[in-house]
Amino acid sequence: AFKGIVDSTKDEASEQKGNRLFYLALPPTAFIETCTAVRENLVNCYGPEAADKQAATAKAGSDGPNDFWTRVVVEKPFGHDTKSSTVLADALNRLFSESQIFRIDHYLGKEMVQNVVALRFANHVFSSVWNGNHIHSVQIVFKEQIGTEGRGGYFDKFGIIRDVIQNHLCQILALIAMEKPKTLSAEDVRDEKVSLLRCIQPVAVRDCVIGQYTAPADGSMKGYKEDEGVPADSKTPTFAIMKLHINNDRWNGVPFILKAGKAMEDKCVTVRIQFKEELRPFSIAIPLPSDELSLDEATDPCKQPARIMGPNRNELVIRAQPNEAMYLKINTKNPGLAGDDRAADQETSRSDLTVTELDLNYGKRFNVRIPEAYESLVNEAILGNGTNFVRRDELEASWRIFTPLLHAIDKGEVPVREYRAGTRGPSEAEDLIQSTGYRRSRDYFYKQMSASKI
Repeated sequence: AFKGIVDSTKDEASEQKGNRLFYLALPPTAFIETCTAVRENLVNCYGPEAADKQAATAKAGSDGPNDFWTRVVVEKPFGHDTKSSTVLADALNRLFSESQIFRIDHYLGKEMVQNVVALRFANHVFSSVWNGNHIHSVQIVFKEQIGTEGRGGYFDKFGIIRDVIQNHLCQILALIAMEKPKTLSAEDVRDEKVSLLRCIQPVAVRDCVIGQYTAPADGSMKGYKEDEGVPADSKTPTFAIMKLHINNDRWNGVPFILKAGKAMEDKCVTVRIQFKEELRPFSIAIPLPSDELSLDEATDPCKQPARIMGPNRNELVIRAQPNEAMYLKINTKNPGLAGDDRAADQETSRSDLTVTELDLNYGKRFNVRIPEAYESLVNEAILGNGTNFVRRDELEASWRIFTPLLHAIDKGEVPVREYRAGTRGPSEAEDLIQSTGYRRSRDYFYKQMSASKI
């Protein structure tokens, strides 16, 4: 079949020296063989002089008005750890220049992900508070309600960290946390993403919880190990949550939580940026639980400390799917007459506050068709815009963060927690979130979401 494509393309090339875009939706084991065939049979079919000119043009990073180009779009996974990724990258770079290689991550084609740069750097109301002085924590969450559904044998070779977190969620993190680029050129944007990724410490085992789903109580879905091709002793995670630390001035002390899972209670891709709370005048004192008191404090009521609890924290939520939206949770006064619980000095009490949102729903606000992620990215590859594609040094910086943890998981050094399909994941995952100090909004439901409480 490939020979037939080669012969027909050669015939066309002999008539017209046109542009070529090759999309490799192939497993990594087939990348090099296929790219070698493309290079030898299709790129070089124009003759050695033309091929050399094309390579020089690609290396320069631009196409002249009379030049033609060849570009190769490569699907993930780009290796399975730092070493294998480097081997694959070296082999590809022997065949094509870096500017000819477009490593596609379709999450970078999602409208709300592409909007992060505009949100951050075109709105002073956000850019001025986008740092650890104002932001308490950041969560980037991927959830699927379906399991592996017959693809378990393939999925077991990779797991949720390699399949989702190391690429999709890590790319979103880079856009959320990077410094302002000098310009919006592809190289300036990607330079800042690389600089940010290099500031992230490798994930420690103590900062991670992994799990595998089991069948739900109603038996509506098979457990992961019951899926075809999954070994009975598999340690491959279908769920993972981890806390990342960024060692720079902007994000010092701010926990970044990456969470991804299959067979969850909801389907969504969201970013939650939670701001620090205001303490006065809407705060109340809450006594500490007895297990947090010293012996002296427990025996003398006058010495018992209290935790100052402010109103619900502001939270900016960016929802990439389903139904693209962005909303900011804010506290506002409950409308109507004051209640009997109002303080004697007539100051508004904390109970007079309610949480609502400033809401941007793309489907309601914009009367346009939002392109599919792959549609957007293929168009950018044709235009030669590499902004939303993964550069080699980005890939290396990302694998450095996750490789030690992945090797520990592969060796069985990280316990795999079970969770029932259709739930929020292992209970230990909630413990990890709570350890960061993250606070869920009390009695708040986003009105356009499903019934799941956020």
